[in-house]
Amino acid sequence: WHLVIAILHFMATAYCTETEIAKRLSALGILHFADDNFDGAAESGVVAEAIDWASTEIDYYCTAYKPSDMATNDWINQAAIMHAIYWLCTRRNQDPPKGVERFYEGLVKKLEQIHEGKYQVPGLAYDGTHLPGVTNVRADLRYRQKKARVQKGISTEVGDGHTVHEDWESRFDNER
Repeated sequence: WHLVIAILHFMATAYCTETEIAKRLSALGILHFADDNFDGAAESGVVAEAIDWASTEIDYYCTAYKPSDMATNDWINQAAIMHAIYWLCTRRNQDPPKGVERFYEGLVKKLEQIHEGKYQVPGLAYDGTHLPGVTNVRADLRYRQKKARVQKGISTEVGDGHTVHEDWESRFDNER
């Protein structure tokens, strides 16, 4: 059971489904790109691998967003569908159709801008861990070391994903 839990923990959030890919590419298109032995059926796991690759790519470019929020966003869904289709089309070292290639290249440019912070995913707010906080400090001359002290009442809270280093030495010393 521990292995199953570990595997599930590291799996990317899927931002699209096989049904959504089939709507865009068609069932025949999936069959064309995923049937390796020409038996009339797509190989098992090929579309799932495409979805996993697409979701991992989206996670790479969109680190400023929560995966749980991205899972319900239409733009992310469409980007994941197009990534998965591109992967399916090129997985056997084939050239993708020109329309797929043009759409994919434009999408990657937008995702690079999102990654650089120049563009924002439509309809999605940042997760807050990348936003600056305000810390107000004052000098407290009662301490020999670490005289700068945070004034918690007028400072912002620490966002998720940030650690606060506790000044244990000053809490338990007898300098006062």
